[in-house]
Amino acid sequence: MKLNDWQRKNLTKAVVECAEEYGLALPEKFNDEDKDFWNCHGKWIIKHDGCEIIANKENIKFKTPKANFDVSPNIALLIEGYMVSSESGEIIKEERSFGEACARNTKMGYWWAMAEKRGKDRVILKLINAYERGIYSESEADDWNQLAQKKAGKPSGKPAGKSVDKSGSQDSGSDAKGVENANNILDGMF
Repeated sequence: MKLNDWQRKNLTKAVVECAEEYGLALPEKFNDEDKDFWNCHGKWIIKHDGCEIIANKENIKFKTPKANFDVSPNIALLIEGYMVSSESGEIIKEERSFGEACARNTKMGYWWAMAEKRGKDRVILKLINAYERGIYSESEADDWNQLAQKKAGKPSGKPAGKSVDKSGSQDSGSDAKGVENANNILDGMF
């Protein structure tokens, strides 16, 4: 793959290798939004469409979610996926992760779909060891953007919500309790 000067100076070896391996489009300049990768505060992010391309090429399949966690007003969805050998049809590797959605991280009104998308992207990247190579999903980029805006003293534009744990008590402005509750429930399932 022939790289221009900007790409040689800014792209990591892992991003270039991933793009070559899966036929993904690399940015040709800063803020090149039509490509499969973008940079968020020094971290390389792969877009959802790029994750879908990888899933198709790696024969990644997803199980029907076993559990949906509606920790009102937050949603956490357990996503389980696996990579299937195209030769033997056997499962090569399995991974699971959560996708979540709430008022602070989702502007769209379809939280369940966003939670599923985020969870699937995370599972795909886990299955190909992308995180170990410094490549992240758009789900993590949402968190980094909010953190950068807080550090800069800018409002994130997303309201601080309240999570409700399974006992009905509210935890103002924190999703941690809801995720903790979901993990406790999962521990009992597996």
